[in-house]
Amino acid sequence: MTRDPIRGLSHQRYFHVALVSPRRRDLTEWVWSTLRKDCKLSPGRHSWADSADGEIEFKTAQAPSVYASPGSREALGVGNEECEYDVFAAAAKGVMIFGTGYASLTRFIVARLVKRDLLSNARFLVPKLHELVDFCRSRQDPDLAMRFTVTGFGAFVPGVKNVKLIRLGGTDVFNSGLVEQIERWLKTRGSHEEGSTGIEDENVHSLQYQAVRVKATGSLSGATVSLSLAADGGCKMWLRKNALNLPAFASAVSTLKGVGEFDLSTEPPKWAEDSGV
Repeated sequence: MTRDPIRGLSHQRYFHVALVSPRRRDLTEWVWSTLRKDCKLSPGRHSWADSADGEIEFKTAQAPSVYASPGSREALGVGNEECEYDVFAAAAKGVMIFGTGYASLTRFIVARLVKRDLLSNARFLVPKLHELVDFCRSRQDPDLAMRFTVTGFGAFVPGVKNVKLIRLGGTDVFNSGLVEQIERWLKTRGSHEEGSTGIEDENVHSLQYQAVRVKATGSLSGATVSLSLAADGGCKMWLRKNALNLPAFASAVSTLKGVGEFDLSTEPPKWAEDSGV
């Protein structure tokens, strides 16, 4: 948010990002040139050279301080004046990722891009959460660039009177067998409680995932990144110092797209501050 960041506030933080499938080869250039029509852009404090994995570029965007949280404004010592926010764009193997450290600012930027015809140039990627969970729980192709583990999820429970929402987290939430026990209970005892609609159809999921947190690990590099994916397409990631894990994040998204874990949509995500996991 500032050229001289306060440690722990704007140097390392969650980034709320848009995941899109480009329909033009120069989409990154189009995004930057389009954003310049609405705000002042300057060179970012993180610089990346193009590589075989794609291109990553940081900018700072000048915008009102209202997009930051009250706590952030107080810590940075700013009032109502404009501030400089980190914005990045990354393109890698058929996907483009761009976003900021503040959900409200990401919503604003995407809304402006959509107004200026983003949807003729790209489609939003929306994760197929049930398929993604099944993919992470199954044996994964060892030739994939990244390996994936579910480290948390938030899910609604349909058809059970006394259980409405389940949230779990851990190093691998499907490794202990707890989720299998919950699923078995929902298909038997839970589905026969008084007032229940039942979950006897094998094609009906006992857990309706709303958000999933995934840890991706590079098969060769060992680089790791954690990303949270919401049912509406919202995504956030923890950006480490000097954005060192950003290439791994781009690789994780492109790998998931390559194995068919996303649908395409023209509806922008909402980017809630709380992803549900």
